[in-house]
Parts: sequence; structure tokens; C-alpha cells
Amino acid sequence: MFFSQISIEITNICNFSCNFCPIGKMQRKRAYMSFETVKRIVDEISELHLLSSDGHINPYIVGEPLMHPQADQIFKYIKSKSLKILLNTNASLLTSDTIKFLYDIHIDKITINLSKNKDEFYMRKPKLSYEEHLGNVTDAVKQHIKRNPSTELEFLILLHKRDIIKNSVEIQSIMQILDQIGIESVLFMKDVFAGFRYNFFRRIQLPFVIRKELVPGVNLAIGVSHSWAGNIGTDYGKVKKAIIGSCNALRKDGQIAILADGTYALCCLDYEGRTRLPFKYEDCNFSKLLNSKEFKRIASEFRRCHLPYEFCKCCRGGDTNAKWLVNQLFSCIYYNIPHYKVFRHLANIITR
Repeated sequence: MFFSQISIEITNICNFSCNFCPIGKMQRKRAYMSFETVKRIVDEISELHLLSSDGHINPYIVGEPLMHPQADQIFKYIKSKSLKILLNTNASLLTSDTIKFLYDIHIDKITINLSKNKDEFYMRKPKLSYEEHLGNVTDAVKQHIKRNPSTELEFLILLHKRDIIKNSVEIQSIMQILDQIGIESVLFMKDVFAGFRYNFFRRIQLPFVIRKELVPGVNLAIGVSHSWAGNIGTDYGKVKKAIIGSCNALRKDGQIAILADGTYALCCLDYEGRTRLPFKYEDCNFSKLLNSKEFKRIASEFRRCHLPYEFCKCCRGGDTNAKWLVNQLFSCIYYNIPHYKVFRHLANIITR
């Protein structure tokens, strides 16, 4: 068994309150995972070769990873084991020294969640100004251009589906960054939105994330805001639960998560821990977990298109009859194609 992603929630504490994130609704206790626990988890991942060749550790489910007081030691330790890291951050703590450190240890990918504009930024209740935030982000790009590190830098902007259909939303934040690094922002953004119709994008990755390169190693990604299994942006009570469905959780080339309190969960969307397995890492390490009856039972349920948790039924359901039907059928087909990751890579090549 090996995974394409293992999420280790080193903290579920955040200094932002973004409208696309469910952390404001979360009832779980806020916590930091101890450095010693992270080390034990990482050691076992390395020793048992639990990650696929292109797999990575994501130190995040909800929360801001850089708020962990030992974040630099954690990242450095993970890299010392020759494991890949994908860091999601709001960039509020991404100072010049921090970005230099991350580039120096060759962190594999940094994804910065950007707002569309100043108004949306302040809706996130940040602890710094819009100008300071863009200054951090611009510095990260300038250092990248100067140093040409192995790290991939990505800006992720989540839009509503109606904005993408119109092809006419002004992304003030990215335009300001482009102007700062000497790229004609108006022409660049015209190309971006032309890409929705004419496929000028470098590649498309499911589900619905489209990327365009700014400069070598630095990408702009535009995605559609998702609902976190019907908990964000939709009336949870109106979500029609799925009858059938599948997922890549607990499967070869799939994913698993460990919450800040050490509890196992199925996936990175389960912010409340509703898919908790009845084990904690301190009592049940990966070796025991992979051989447990509960692990095998749930993995078998997904293979047979049965959904073991109410959270999964909401995730594969929908708030309209069309979404409800398509989500179920698509997941059953997509996640049960033999070695479905080949399908993903093929889709990337075709749309490149």
C-alpha cells in the first residue's frame, strides 16, 4: 500500500477566516501537533515507503501551517527523509527570511491562496494589510526569479462558477503582482480568460483547476470554489445524500489524513473529523492500521461503491438532482478505473 497524499495536520489554528474555508464552523479543539509526533509519523512513512514515487506530504487540512512554532524544523525534517512536501499557505507569515528558508531546503511546492481583490481580502479578517500581504507574495516571486529554485510556486484563486462562465472577472491581486514583476497584466489576463474557451492553459487538473505559467516555475491556478461536502456555499440541509459512490481514500495511489489530535481521517476535506477511524496514531501506527479489519472494511466499501460515512454521502451527493446523479456516477467510474492516476496524467497531456 502506498499513497499519493498523506495529510498531516500540524495545526488547525489559522489567523485568517476565509469564506471558502470551513474553519469558522469547525467544532474540533484547536491544537498544535507536537514535533515528536510529526517525527514518528514521518519516520514511519519513510521506512515503510508509504508514498508513491510522485506522492507528497501535505502539512495541512485546515489551519495555517506556518503558525506552528516549529514549522521550520518540521519541514526540514520531512525533507531530510527525501519526502516531497506540498505547502498550502495564506502567505501572511511568508516573510523574506521564511521564503528564503523554504527555497533553501528545496520544498517541492508552495501554494498561496490569493484573494481576487482588496475587498475580498478584508473579508478574510486578516491580521495584516492588503499591501503587506501582496508585498510578501511579490517578494516570493522576485526571489524565485532571482534564484530559480527547484520549488514550484503557485497562486490559487478560487472563483464562483458564474464568474468563470462569464470569462470576465477582474483579478486585482494577480494583476498588481504581474505589474510589479514587469509582466503586462492586461494582456496576460486576456490570455487567461481566453484559455477557458480555447485551452491556452499549460494543463488542466481535475477537479476544475486550470493553470497558466507566469514565469518559469511560477503558476497561476484558477479553481472553482468547492463546498467541502456541502458545508460551504450551499444549504447543507438541501444536500441530497448519495446512494452510491467511490473515493480514493485508503486506496493505492489514494490519500489518508492525520488530524492535529493524532486521529486518522479519510480525506483532506474532512475538516470536522466526521470520517475518523477508531484509532489514534499514538496507539495505532501505520503498520497496525494497514492490517486492521476496519481499514480493510472501509477500503472494500469504496471499491464496491458503498459509502461508509454520512460525510461521504454528502460529498458524493448534491443540492440539485443533476449534481446528485453526476457526482455519484462520475465517482464510481473515475475512482474504479484500473490505476486511475494514468487517466489523470493522460488528461494533463492531452490538454497541455
